[in-house]
Amino acid sequence: GRGYLISIHGNAGKGTGFEVFTSPGETKSDKMATLMCKEIMRMFPEIAFRADHSDGDPDKEAPFYVLTKTRCPAMLTENGFFDRKKDVKKMIKPAFQKKVAEAHFNAILRIEREL
Repeated sequence: GRGYLISIHGNAGKGTGFEVFTSPGETKSDKMATLMCKEIMRMFPEIAFRADHSDGDPDKEAPFYVLTKTRCPAMLTENGFFDRKKDVKKMIKPAFQKKVAEAHFNAILRIEREL
């Protein structure tokens, strides 16, 4: 009934910053992802957030298996890029990892309250 999936990742591909993905099209996942995006941007204003507003919300869309083959709403977060030295230096620090976890926790609380 009320379940959803959040897949938490580190990225690669010569970018930097944060991204949140949902499956293509307008789904229940988009509202959840918007709350996640807002929380990440609030907690990490100094780090780039790679948004795609072309469909009216900040998440990016991709046909990732974990997003398209799940029966519940699903999102995938990318929290830094492993192929960028500057990002890796942040990503390996326990304080950064704790803050990423906190952002996800806060977003989950908002999802539970608001959706």
